[in-house]
Amino acid sequence: MAACRGRFYFDGQAFRSAVLFGEEAFSSGRSFYEVMRVMGGACIFMEDHILRLQQSAGLSGLSFPFDPQWIYDTIRTLISRNRLLNGNIKLVLNFNGNNQAALYACLVPYSYPGPSLYRKGIDTALFSVVRGDPNVKRIIPAVQQPLREFVSRKKIYEALLVDANGNITEGSRSNVFFIRGETLYTAPGKMVLKGITREKVIELCKTLNYKVIETPVSINTLNKMDSAFLTGTSPMILPIRTIGLITFMPVNQVMDRLRNAYAGRIEDYISAALKSTFQSGR
Repeated sequence: MAACRGRFYFDGQAFRSAVLFGEEAFSSGRSFYEVMRVMGGACIFMEDHILRLQQSAGLSGLSFPFDPQWIYDTIRTLISRNRLLNGNIKLVLNFNGNNQAALYACLVPYSYPGPSLYRKGIDTALFSVVRGDPNVKRIIPAVQQPLREFVSRKKIYEALLVDANGNITEGSRSNVFFIRGETLYTAPGKMVLKGITREKVIELCKTLNYKVIETPVSINTLNKMDSAFLTGTSPMILPIRTIGLITFMPVNQVMDRLRNAYAGRIEDYISAALKSTFQSGR
């Protein structure tokens, strides 16, 4: 993680932007994290992110010692003091060797796909790796660093992870969906980190009457798919142009409808969040 910028919180005590921290702050013990996107001054789907952070700790046999309401207030204060309208916030829960917990929250550098990538799609490549405890979002440099180097070397947007059976599970920083006709395919939740955007897309598919089949997608069946896309906090719903040498249609009616519906869901969330903040006086 690059050095964080902006005011951040450590166990509830505020520091100014002159105080920075990087990966060394989480080098000991176990660290779990969430990256949340701020749009229009609201932290999108904040409650879902905090719940997943709690679940990551619980699945690792650790208790979550912080009141979620205190975390909500901390994030809102972070946004307010930095006058943040759009950007990303990283939340890290660190347990030291004695399992004492500390919570970090800060603004982090971000990069969002430009309009051309949403039109043309992005390039990806396959990377063979099996993540242990896929439902736990944990900082593991031994896994994350080789993936970053692979993406940089291949000059691609994302690496798609392939398990020992030749099935695509997820991206290194995203989930992946495939479309054939009006049916969507994605790896089962037990095999992947169940991203917040992934869960919202599955909900929207039900609303739009699209069938979602949660099944391992073999690399040998990719040429049978019409389109593919990534989901994630920063890219939201982003079409894939290539997986290695296999090409896909970046323009797809099903994908377009999902993107429009997701944008509507975000607009509703922002409106409700800002209204709640105004009424509470925060």
